[in-house]
Amino acid sequence: MFAPRATFESIIAVGARPVVVDVNPITYTMATLRLEQLIEATADPAAIVPTHSCGQPAEMHRIRDSARANDLHVIEDARRSIGATYQGESVGTIGDVGCYDLSEPGTSQPCGAVVTDDAELARRCRWTQFSAATGAGKPVASDGTAAARTATTGLERLSGLETRIEHRQELADAYTRRLSDITPVRPPQRRRDTEHVFTTYALWVPDLPAVRASLVDNGFDIRLPFQYLYHRHPSRSAQVASDTTRQRAEELADHLLALPVSSATGATTVRNICLTIEVHYRRRLLRDRHDGTTE
Repeated sequence: MFAPRATFESIIAVGARPVVVDVNPITYTMATLRLEQLIEATADPAAIVPTHSCGQPAEMHRIRDSARANDLHVIEDARRSIGATYQGESVGTIGDVGCYDLSEPGTSQPCGAVVTDDAELARRCRWTQFSAATGAGKPVASDGTAAARTATTGLERLSGLETRIEHRQELADAYTRRLSDITPVRPPQRRRDTEHVFTTYALWVPDLPAVRASLVDNGFDIRLPFQYLYHRHPSRSAQVASDTTRQRAEELADHLLALPVSSATGATTVRNICLTIEVHYRRRLLRDRHDGTTE
């Protein structure tokens, strides 16, 4: 599953062992059929942690139904998908608990939020601080100053959220219009029953290193957000259930790059990036024809 490192390490910190669910190859979110198979195959499962990947909501109603049928909790990893909706419901509010990351990109000041409509869970969240300084899960008495400061920071960072989402969606539409005519690449898909907020515009390309090199050579700093899969790291693999199939996620990780959708990204940047990708594939086609590999 395309989940951040913090999601895995939060599970491990409370003494549980994550079982990784493969992804849907179209939406890049949790594959619900595989989830149902793993629930049956896993001894004493406790919770489901779906990640809303790239701003695209996971298939939450089916996930919630599976959880209820098996008496499991649902903890939504809505880390970078705040504002997205699934069938009219806001992500982070569909499961038992929703977790958001409100930190500003490029800064070291963390800021997050946990939401729930369960009064007891809310009380425990207010009382418990998970930190290396105190030990995971130890209750820490507080006068509320730090929590109030974090809440104020979070509210400030939510200011203008709708405008930022609209800007990202406009950029995504512009990318898709231009890239859809380039046969080898595959723009991200939107589910009709969701609002995708495009915190990442994940483009599938067949030759990831070469495309990224072309973009970098033309001055674009293009990220590879899926290259680090938690279970691939030698020092982490033993902490993740070893009998889980992750074939689609691993294949996709080697073909996805993130095109910029920040507030600083404009129409000219989108046009130039798409032009660079188009030129790359035109040159590749010419080389293939010259080498006799294309009829």
